[in-house]
Amino acid sequence: MVDAHLGIPLAEQPRYAARISPVHWRGHAVPGRSDDGSFAMVPYRIDEIHNLPWHIAKVAPGGGMRAPARELGWFYESLLGFRPPVLEPRTVELMGAVHRHNIEDRLFRRNLPWGLGVQVSFTGGTGRRAFGHGGMASSRGLCDPEHGLVMVVVTNGLADFLSAEQRLFEVTDAVYSGLGDDVARTRQLAVPIAEVFGFST
Repeated sequence: MVDAHLGIPLAEQPRYAARISPVHWRGHAVPGRSDDGSFAMVPYRIDEIHNLPWHIAKVAPGGGMRAPARELGWFYESLLGFRPPVLEPRTVELMGAVHRHNIEDRLFRRNLPWGLGVQVSFTGGTGRRAFGHGGMASSRGLCDPEHGLVMVVVTNGLADFLSAEQRLFEVTDAVYSGLGDDVARTRQLAVPIAEVFGFST
């Protein structure tokens, strides 16, 4: 992963120039206070902050990785043994197993299972052993040991949470549907977003 960064230092940004794709606001919102002081989802103008050089240089492991999608795919291929390993197979297996179950996730407002630092539950009907992570209503990377699959989706337009999740649902469902009947019999049910979260996009 030669072009993957958790923060691109200011001195290196000119070298990447136009390859640093700007982020665009498409309705992304975060919990906050409305004008009258009540709790509400308020617009987060990501385009006015995240495109600034100081923010591009900021190291934010929870949401600041910048890399070509193919390189994130290489990382997941490494975890499945298709590239030189960065972790031992037994570590990967342990990481992708369910370690937290039936505990409400405060961000997603659901009882989501988690592995060790990775999601093990996705919308769109993945395989039962798939694990990976999403990124700020913009991206999803996962690998599926059962089917030898790596999937990486990276966008630079941040929609509101439900619209972004609907987009990832549709891409994930399309990828798994394209793998044919054998995979269709073993994948999880692709439950519509409205049913998962209790309200529609």
